This record gives sequence, C-alpha cells and structure tokens, in this order.
Amino acid sequence: MITSIIEIIPATALSINRRSLLDSLNLIAPAVPKSSGIPILNNIRITATLRTDMENGSLRLTGTNLEVFAIVTVPANADYALDVCLPLQQLTACLNSLDGLMIEMSRVDRFVLVKCGALTAKIPTMDTASFPEPPSVPLKSIMMDGSVLARLIRQTSYAISMEESRFTLR
Repeated sequence: MITSIIEIIPATALSINRRSLLDSLNLIAPAVPKSSGIPILNNIRITATLRTDMENGSLRLTGTNLEVFAIVTVPANADYALDVCLPLQQLTACLNSLDGLMIEMSRVDRFVLVKCGALTAKIPTMDTASFPEPPSVPLKSIMMDGSVLARLIRQTSYAISMEESRFTLR
C-alpha cells in the first residue's frame, strides 16, 4: 500500500512591497529589545486587515519593550486575516537575504511562510495572546504654525549631544 503525504499550503494571506516592509521594521526596531527575559518582547505583532472592494488592506506592525510601544501601519494586499507574532531579528534577516520586489506571507500551523520569488522561508510564530496590548491614549491634536515649531526646536537643540559613545546632555 502506497501512502502519500500532501502538504497543504494555503493561498497567500498577504503581499507587500519588500522595501516598504523592511523600512517599517527598521522604524519599530528601536522599541524591540534584542534579548529579553520575556521571549514575546523579542517579537513583533503583525496584524493584517482585509482588502475590500473599496480599499486595499493594511499591515499593522507593533513592537514594544513594555516602556515604549512602536506601531507602524503600511499598505498591503491582504486576502485573509493574519495575526501573528514573529521574531524581529529573524524576520529582518530573512527579508534582507531576499532580493525580490514583493513578499508573500501566509500562515501554516505555527509557522509563517515568507515567499519572495522562488525562495520560501519558514519562520516560527508565538501566541498573540501573550503579546502586551498598547495602552489606550486619548487622541488630542494641536495646531501650530511651522515657524513656532522651528523656533522651539532651535531653542532646545543645544541639549543634543554630539558624542555618540556617551549619551550625555551638554
């Protein structure tokens, strides 16, 4: 008796420009610790909103060290909902090693498949339930003339240290 094993790979959950995703990951990287006693903090949470007839979907990337939350939203073509936690270092290294223009991501069990051209990477996920939720902040906005903002920056720029090895105020 011959038994064959068929691996079912789902349709692509989302596609996104590789450079756009890398730029977004670089924006939230400072908020994600390189190593932490809490493993989930080494991850970023990726949440895809679905594409509709009226508009394209989006990808929300969240990273934190529990003191600072960084959240970036980028346009993406999302056909299926996706909510996963992926290791930032591993995802960034994977994307840097690929050279295609578009990235396709889909979830299979406890892994996310990242496909670019003929290459496919398999990245392990963590449970999103253990990822900390950002605090809710009431949205308030202010209107300010650009010249006033420029003057405020000029008046505080003296406090910026030019020394990169020691972060001190002058």
